[in-house]
Amino acid sequence: MSDATRVYARIFVRTAPLFGVLLAGYFVILGGGAGGAVLVGVVGGLLFGAIMALLLGTISIRSVRRIGGESATNAPVRQQLTTVLIAEPIAVFEAVDHLIQGSGARVSQRDVTAGRIDARTGFSWKSWGERLSATVLSLGDGRTEVRIESRPRFPGTAVDYGKNLQNVRQLDEGLKALFPGRGPGTAI
Repeated sequence: MSDATRVYARIFVRTAPLFGVLLAGYFVILGGGAGGAVLVGVVGGLLFGAIMALLLGTISIRSVRRIGGESATNAPVRQQLTTVLIAEPIAVFEAVDHLIQGSGARVSQRDVTAGRIDARTGFSWKSWGERLSATVLSLGDGRTEVRIESRPRFPGTAVDYGKNLQNVRQLDEGLKALFPGRGPGTAI
């Protein structure tokens, strides 16, 4: 199955059954029979799911490719990135904290000893908000590993139009600008 087909199928599966059940329930409330309600629900759900899959899937795939995602399935709604910087952990931690706050996210938890920062973004046209987290770990020899994660605040999110990919890349690019030396083992 191709990457694009997986995206379309994921959206179809998440939209068609729910809409079909709601439409069948509405038909019953209007006074239709049970047999008619099932038929209306199945046909309506299939049509709605197909339209939503084509519309949202195409927009999502194009958005991810515009941001620089390799393919549709390599850009799921939950994004993770790990990078190694040549810098001291406390300096990297402070930089990550500054970059997250500068992005408009609200820091909800900051633990310097564990090297972890958790933040949330607000609602936008692309998403219901995201949860950002960064973990800063010392590797010794002046090298620091940073693990960045961005995921939707709403667990049922099927499409984010590349917003979480954009979040992790934006943070990584900010760190690259502040700490140009990159250590071995960098994975993006």
